[in-house]
Amino acid sequence: MSEIDQRFAQDCFKVVASIENVLLGAANEIAVSEELHEVVQFYRDDFNHNSLAAQLQILRNLFSTSTPAPATVTDVAATLN
Repeated sequence: MSEIDQRFAQDCFKVVASIENVLLGAANEIAVSEELHEVVQFYRDDFNHNSLAAQLQILRNLFSTSTPAPATVTDVAATLN
């Protein structure tokens, strides 16, 4: 396995990728339940699943009514600022 493959195969990178997928999926009205479960399982006591799901619904509503669909997490952050 190459060094690059090893870097991207690390568990911590998988969680970061899941977080990105959750944010972009919610903003683009794509189901993210599997990724959301992975994130909540990883952070256990840091996130409340129900609260996070409600906040993601607000994010979904924001992008569905007022702005173009984001392509990157940077687009999401720019809209929220």
